[in-house]
Amino acid sequence: MATSTDDAGMRRVRAAAGAAMIVVAMSGWSVAAQSPLVSLERASALKATYPFVRFLTLASFDVPVSDEPDPLRSPHASRAMGRPDTLALPASVVALHGTRASVRGYMLPIDVNGNGVASFILTSSIDSCHWGMIGLPNEWILVTLAGGQRVPFLQFQPVTVFGRLAVEPSWRGSTLTGLYQLSAEFVSADGL
Repeated sequence: MATSTDDAGMRRVRAAAGAAMIVVAMSGWSVAAQSPLVSLERASALKATYPFVRFLTLASFDVPVSDEPDPLRSPHASRAMGRPDTLALPASVVALHGTRASVRGYMLPIDVNGNGVASFILTSSIDSCHWGMIGLPNEWILVTLAGGQRVPFLQFQPVTVFGRLAVEPSWRGSTLTGLYQLSAEFVSADGL
C-alpha cells in the first residue's frame, strides 16, 4: 500500500519528467525555427525553382571498381578505382553541374551536435543509413547546409534537399572518393 509520502514523491518525479520533456521539445522547436527546414507545402512550391533529380539518373553509369576491399567502408565492399581521365560521365549528369536541384533520400549525418546536422550524406536507400554502407560515389551526395545552418537529424525518414548541385569527382590517388556535392538551402521531411 502506497503512503502519501510515496504519492508526493511520484508527483515530483512526474512533474520533473514533464518539465524535462517541455525543455527538450522547446529546444527542438527552436532548432527547427532557426533552420532551413521547410514544410511539405513550401517544398512543393520550391520544386518549380529546384527541379527534381533522381538517384536513378545520378547512378546511371558504371564506376570503375577494384576487386580489392575498401578498408574504410567494409572488408566486403569494393572501392571505386581508376584515373580521373578514365571516368566517363554521361552528358545528362555533367549538365547538372552548378544547377539548382532537389533530391530525395535519407540522411547519414557527418557534422552533428546538439543544435542539429550541418552536413550529411544523402543516399537513396534507408539501408545505407542504417548500416553505414554508402555505396559507390555515384550513389550518394555530400550535403552541406548553406550559411552554417543546421537541421534536426531525421533518422529513418526520407528528406528532400533543395540547393545547388556540383558534379566534381574527387580522387585520393587512384581511388574515387566522391562525385556529388550539394550546397543545401532548404530541407523538407515527410510528415512535417
